[in-house]
Amino acid sequence: MKQDLLGVYSAYFDHIELPSDDVVARRPSKLVHAYLVYLNKHTERYRAELNRAPKSRTLILTLHQKEAKHETELRWMKKNLRSGDLLLWVDWKQNITLPLSQVSTGDMYWATSRMETSLLGAIAYIGSEDGPPKKLGLLWISDVLDHTSLAASMQMQEMMTTCLGPLSRYRNIALWYDTGPHYRTVDMVSFVAQQWLWKENRLDLACTLNFFTEKHGKGEVDALFAGCNRWLRAATMQPGTRLETVDDLIAALKTGAGKDMAQDPAGMQFHIVKWNTKQKPAKLWKGETDMQIRKTYCIELRLVGDRARCLQCLNRHFSDLPQNKGVSVMLNLSQPVIPKEDRAWRRGYYSSDKWRKSFPTPDKRNAIIDRCEALQPYSCLDPGRDSAASALEKKLSRYQASLAAARKRGARQRLLVKDKKDTGCSSSSSSDSSSSSDSSSAE
Repeated sequence: MKQDLLGVYSAYFDHIELPSDDVVARRPSKLVHAYLVYLNKHTERYRAELNRAPKSRTLILTLHQKEAKHETELRWMKKNLRSGDLLLWVDWKQNITLPLSQVSTGDMYWATSRMETSLLGAIAYIGSEDGPPKKLGLLWISDVLDHTSLAASMQMQEMMTTCLGPLSRYRNIALWYDTGPHYRTVDMVSFVAQQWLWKENRLDLACTLNFFTEKHGKGEVDALFAGCNRWLRAATMQPGTRLETVDDLIAALKTGAGKDMAQDPAGMQFHIVKWNTKQKPAKLWKGETDMQIRKTYCIELRLVGDRARCLQCLNRHFSDLPQNKGVSVMLNLSQPVIPKEDRAWRRGYYSSDKWRKSFPTPDKRNAIIDRCEALQPYSCLDPGRDSAASALEKKLSRYQASLAAARKRGARQRLLVKDKKDTGCSSSSSSDSSSSSDSSSAE
């Protein structure tokens, strides 16, 4: 680490004050803490000094990347996650709705035309003696919609057997969950006790269940889910792509994960698996306890006893409580049988596949052409029929115009006849009045 940072800025560690050798020998974490404090304290100072150097933007960016990398390594070293330690961080992703496509039709938005798929994600940190822990990204995908402690337990068991195991390589297993009802339950505690502790029958194996407090914000698993969304978005941007089944979804995720691993070979490795279980197991993992599990945030499980093994369940309340603190509680384990008629999972399915249509071919088909063809029986698209129709319309318009002109001529003639009649009547009446006046004067 020192040589890496000194290669960017030669005076990086000029002001560091390290603890004495005897203190480091007694508590190695003191040395790690000193480096962490120094990195946090002098980051802005060295950035300001580099700002005056040539090509300062490139140097500052390089220094920032190296500082972030080494700070993450130091923080994990400070957590003392050594060989034989496993930290498994588990969470459910919001259901992914199929189909996913670049070109979406209106039929895809009906509820009967969509299928829900569930995704359980996990980040596994496997301790190492030399350096930071190994980081794995685990994704279990299926059409089973049950977000229950039983479904989570079965998938965690597969993660342990296929990717993380064997269980005998670990001494300390820390499980991190949120406070959802599918994690902070007696069933989840019973699964860990029965499947991992009783079967291993080891006194040196300890399992701790840690629950985040409410409103804890986003974490590493949420970053993994953001990567899944990015991979799916890149897959659906390809022309003609449509993700219809769980297998199509897994193939798209594996393609995106493969590209990320190729860009950063030393980074996180991804394992994407299809969880294809047909039905629930014959027996459940159950237990009874007087502990109010909804009010605790840390439970430690281990086996005790030299001859006769018994389970010790320690309610530590909070994860940062000292190791010798906590309250021992009883945990009575059982495995009730599930009736055959209740072993079916709740699954997502399509009840309508009208959206399964071929994509339009560029330069040949489009929505306008399809619409014109649909309206062809109700329209006159034939050129011959169009010309005949236009000629008939012209004749009708000429005939209607001639009728209107004839009506106007008739109206004018009627007005002229009426005017003539009116003038004739007025002239006769005036002549009669003049003759009568002449006769009266003669008398």
